[in-house]
Parts: sequence; C-alpha cells; structure tokens
Amino acid sequence: MTQSTAPQEYEEESNIEPWLAKIMLGLGVASIEANFSGGGDEGCMDDMIIYPREGSVKSASEIEEHLESLKIRQAANLQPSFLDKLKENIESDVEPLGDYANGDGGSAWIRIAITDHGAYVEGSDFTAYAPEEDEFEEDEDWQPDF
Repeated sequence: MTQSTAPQEYEEESNIEPWLAKIMLGLGVASIEANFSGGGDEGCMDDMIIYPREGSVKSASEIEEHLESLKIRQAANLQPSFLDKLKENIESDVEPLGDYANGDGGSAWIRIAITDHGAYVEGSDFTAYAPEEDEFEEDEDWQPDF
C-alpha cells in the first residue's frame, strides 16, 4: 500500500492490481470488506463482502461467481481465478496492520473502495488477542476436602 498516491478521502492505495480494479469497476463493484482472524500459526480470511454500486445490474453473488469463473493463464497447470487473485491482494493489504495469524493472534478488518482511479483503503482495523491468563491460579493455602 502506498499512502502518497491515495486521494485525501482514503487512507492509502490498495494492493489490488490496477487491471483487477478496472474489471471490478466494470462489474459494478463499489467496495469490498474483508475480515481475517487467527492465532498460533494459522490465520485466514473469514469472509469477504462485495458491495455493488447503486443500480448495478449484477448482485454481489453474481459478481463473485463471475470473478471465480475467470482464470489467470499460467504455464503451470494451476490457474488461479480472478477471485483468488483478489483475495491474495486484499490479504497483502491486511498484513501490515498486524500479525493476526501468529502467536496469540488477532483479528483484522479492511474496507476497500473501487473507484475510477483504482482501489483505495477506506478503513481498516486490527485487534490483537490478549494472552490468556491461566484459568486456574494456584492457591498455596488450598486444601482438598476429604
């Protein structure tokens, strides 16, 4: 994300690639929200919500299905979809917010606007999970009941 090129009303430019932002604009996408969570050594995108522009011909689910149907040509047999690429780009926007996937983990939220000029972060948040306290504290004076 590069803050210097973002218009004033946005936090910063998104890592969504310009070609993908143009396709999403053409599909009628106004913005995207995504939530991430994790801990230990695992973390993932919990959900992604696509918000169509007012008056858009396609619904959010139709846009998502369309992005899933379009494949990126690669020499290898694996051909990721445009939707896979979008999720990858959004995850790279979230990574600088905080480490939601390792240690005690946390949760992250991001909202990205799709505009005529590209994709921009409208808002974001990271909450680190607090380390768990021992559920049972040792009490040296405790005696079992017999």
